[in-house]
Amino acid sequence: MTPKEKAVQLFNKYYVSILEVNNDLSEEIIISILAKKQALIAVDEIIEYAERWGDMADDDIKEFKQVKTEITIL
Repeated sequence: MTPKEKAVQLFNKYYVSILEVNNDLSEEIIISILAKKQALIAVDEIIEYAERWGDMADDDIKEFKQVKTEITIL
């Protein structure tokens, strides 16, 4: 994947996460939901990169997977 394609892919992930939020919610709730969705996207990218390229120790990948679990229960 080229850097441009990756940039478009990331933009689209964030854009879709914003569209999924219901406009009837309060601003504070919307911000919270968006922050959670975006944090999950970022952690998924780190895990995907690390698993693909082997740039991180298995313990570090495991830690990011635990971070992802913690984000989902926030």
